[in-house]
Amino acid sequence: MKRILSIPNVIFVKDDPLFKQVNTYPCSLFVDSEGKILTYPIKGAAVNEYEPFIEKLLAGEVIVESPETGATENESGEYRVFVYDTEGSPVKGVIVQLCDEISCSFQKTKEDGMAVFQVEAPKVYDVHIGKVPEGYVSNDETCRTLDTFCDINMFIRKAE
Repeated sequence: MKRILSIPNVIFVKDDPLFKQVNTYPCSLFVDSEGKILTYPIKGAAVNEYEPFIEKLLAGEVIVESPETGATENESGEYRVFVYDTEGSPVKGVIVQLCDEISCSFQKTKEDGMAVFQVEAPKVYDVHIGKVPEGYVSNDETCRTLDTFCDINMFIRKAE
């Protein structure tokens, strides 16, 4: 029997001093009764993205990250790259590259750490961090997308 582990997200009260000490970003996991993680973590409060995962899990489908890529299939019709620092906070202003054999597209991450790439049809791409904002150290890692629209999480560290 599969069960879904649900942990409530923290709702920040804007002017409460207690929450100024909290440095987290919500993340959800789907776990079976033996404790096996069934899906790649869903970062952020992406409640609208839970339903497709739950439907697939209830239908008996196993949804796991691709071990070579760390990519997770999505139904958004676009490639989404999420960039976080090593503490799990989204990083704004990172230039991300999505490259195929012929060319590269560039996008800058927004406030939520996400860069969105819209392409005509999905295929496998290489994803690189091109440039990081001041105060961060670039990550030379190359990630590979799935041959379907997907999400990729990448991490960079703060400069010392």
